[in-house]
Amino acid sequence: MIARVFVPLVGANGESAQVFEAIAGDVAPEAHPARLLPQISELFDFGLYGIGQTVREAVARFVDARRAKLWLGRRNGRVNSWNLRISDLQIGRLSDENARSAGLGLALAAICQAFGRDPGVVFATGEIKLPGGPGAPAVAVGPVDGLRGKLMLVGDYIVQHRKTLAGAKMTVVLPSTTPDGRSLAAAESSTIQRLKTEATDAGAALDFVFADTLDGVEAALGPFAMHEIVTPARAIGAVAATVLGMGSIHLGTDGGGSIRIPSSFTGCYGIKPTRGRVPSWPTSPLNKTCARGTGSGPTSRAGPRNSA
Repeated sequence: MIARVFVPLVGANGESAQVFEAIAGDVAPEAHPARLLPQISELFDFGLYGIGQTVREAVARFVDARRAKLWLGRRNGRVNSWNLRISDLQIGRLSDENARSAGLGLALAAICQAFGRDPGVVFATGEIKLPGGPGAPAVAVGPVDGLRGKLMLVGDYIVQHRKTLAGAKMTVVLPSTTPDGRSLAAAESSTIQRLKTEATDAGAALDFVFADTLDGVEAALGPFAMHEIVTPARAIGAVAATVLGMGSIHLGTDGGGSIRIPSSFTGCYGIKPTRGRVPSWPTSPLNKTCARGTGSGPTSRAGPRNSA
């Protein structure tokens, strides 16, 4: 899979208007001579490596927040690998201002790739801001200049591609405020309404997302749910098989009671041996992915004397 997000660029003076694609894929680039971080090394030649470092940290925080919700711990889940690059630019390198405004689009491309989401046609502009102290949001989305010109680029895209947009889902992700603190939705209401009308005429659905934080985009582009390696259903499967008489003894995994608790409710015998005493791999990925204290053990309907 390859995730793509369109990033509109307009200088503060209204010049240098263009759109590029932030592209995230799972193929790692060739090693950079300067030994740059592979995930963002291809951004270096466009003046985006510094922003790429911020984006990389932001995406790591975004993923880690979802790891904290996993059953059995942070290591019981996986996301797709991602590496960022961009499409060709009409200019060689971006100004600092335009580089900052590209942060949101780069982050969204990486997140969609990491979680395997295809959100449709997405435009995004906004600055990514890492937390500056206690109580700050995990990752904030900051305002940027030139928003009206950037919205006009979205309109240009609709006009140029209207023959292929029938039935398409389009999303424009923006900061919630302008640089002077006003509500962006209110400040650009007439432009936004005009874009919605143009999209409707082209047969496309156009939604606007005004985000204060990176988490604020999930309702529109998500869900960004991590794939659990071991689920509760898989964990109690050994006990269920025992109860159903599918064998005299079965191997299960136990970190917080996945063998012992179901066994106690169903009249089975279950043991959680010392971790590593019973080999887990390759029958279960737990010994490579879950927290210390998880191990594999047997469950059986027969008593201890008759158990293998």
